[in-house]
Amino acid sequence: KRPIGPFEQPLLAINPDPIDKVHVTYQNGDVYEGGLNERKKREGHGSFITANRKKPNGYEYHGPWHDGGRQGSDGKCFFYNDSFYIGDWVNDMRHGRGELFGKYSEERYVGEWDSDLRHGKGIVTAVGAINSSGGGSHGGSGLHHYEGRFRDDRRHGRGILKMTQNHHRMSFRQMEV
Repeated sequence: KRPIGPFEQPLLAINPDPIDKVHVTYQNGDVYEGGLNERKKREGHGSFITANRKKPNGYEYHGPWHDGGRQGSDGKCFFYNDSFYIGDWVNDMRHGRGELFGKYSEERYVGEWDSDLRHGKGIVTAVGAINSSGGGSHGGSGLHHYEGRFRDDRRHGRGILKMTQNHHRMSFRQMEV
């Protein structure tokens, strides 16, 4: 057997499992609590909370992480702009199946996501009118329900729009309503 030289170390010292749990407070006040991988990136299950709850892009996330980004199923994200998402994440973006709830707009989307955009089959239920992109507006009255396809966060193709008194079949193209 050849002896190990000063620059050759046995690979047994590398721990492939994530560090179980750490608590990190960043300089800007953001906080992460959860696992880290060997490169000190967020890994496993953890929680991240932005410091300033008044930032429009601030959020709290509780769920799976991989290599520093949100990744996996059943991640829960409370966005400080008024919404809550629970579902699949890939590369730090909503991707796969998920549900988005609007806190103030009384809107709910259940369906498919692609790169942080509603894309594929989905259902929007909202109090008030449903705008051309498929989301609820802050005006109008009654319950509106749209079931159909989305492309790039907008209604696209055939779909059914149900309103409290009426039932309409509509087809949506890129920017048309």
